[in-house]
Amino acid sequence: DKLNLVQPYLGDLLKRSTARVATNKDFDYVRDEIEKFRKRQDDKTISLNEKQRLKEMAEDKARAEAQKKERLARKETDEKVYEISLKQADLPGLPPPVQKTNSLAKAADAAGKTKSVNLQADIHLSPADSDPAHTGAPKVNAVTVADEEPSPVDVNLDEAERILTDYISLMQKRGLLTATRPTL
Repeated sequence: DKLNLVQPYLGDLLKRSTARVATNKDFDYVRDEIEKFRKRQDDKTISLNEKQRLKEMAEDKARAEAQKKERLARKETDEKVYEISLKQADLPGLPPPVQKTNSLAKAADAAGKTKSVNLQADIHLSPADSDPAHTGAPKVNAVTVADEEPSPVDVNLDEAERILTDYISLMQKRGLLTATRPTL
């Protein structure tokens, strides 16, 4: 039997997403980049004038800096992020929220700058190499912290998260989303 629980909600989800995308500044940046790319592909010539090329590169750099500055000037969202481990999954309630993201992924230094953690670590998956608590979790041998640019905004991923949130809220309103804990 086919069970399509998404189909009844597609119209509402599409309407909400379209409204958000139309007013989202990051999607405006994406649309501008796509338009610039198409113009460059359509134009089969390129200037050999060094001054003209330097001017174009300076304009591109200035636009990117303006976008970055605008993103940094935005009001912080009140979004909360929780780290939940398998040990905490059975406990009632949520643990305290973490600052902004995974505690291993960002750490603030004394100057208030953001440092990103390079998670290219040597991970061993054999049971003999598991952590000292013998939980079976792999042991991470090396994690290095290096100053890096913050990762660019992934507007598609953010919108996918919002669509999923909308879907869950719509399912809850119609009573289709319920969860019960089995009693032992």
